[in-house]
Amino acid sequence: MATTRNTRAEARSPLMLAATVVGATFLLVGIFGFVPGVTENVDDIEFAGSSSGAELLGLFQVSILHNIVHILFGALGLAAARAAASARSYLIGGGLVYGLLALYGAVIDHHSDGNFVPVNGADNWLHLGLAAGMIGVGLILGREAQPTRAGGRTASA
Repeated sequence: MATTRNTRAEARSPLMLAATVVGATFLLVGIFGFVPGVTENVDDIEFAGSSSGAELLGLFQVSILHNIVHILFGALGLAAARAAASARSYLIGGGLVYGLLALYGAVIDHHSDGNFVPVNGADNWLHLGLAAGMIGVGLILGREAQPTRAGGRTASA
């Protein structure tokens, strides 16, 4: 008898674990963006825009808005990690968002009003890596989480 409820095996699936790790990491990064010592020039943090002088680890430009987005994205990941389908959607969808953010950061003038997040060169490379990693993990581990029919074929095959 098939069921749509999470089983204990699914609760420990690598896909759900990956979404948990990614979500927890984003949550911590968002919090650390406000912590002096982890974030340099935290006294110069702005709500948004390229004028924010705060840099996480002295490398990644952050603002209050940037940190809040990381916290919310992390919380979303932790919530999505409760089921395989939502964990896969979070990883792949989030990876696509980070890919678009990397592209956005590559084409805007980092000193313009368009850089409201804000992003810098280090952020752009990180966002590109996050996009590739999240999409890759979501696709690879998501394949294993697809429901199967008798005979071992996926339900969509």
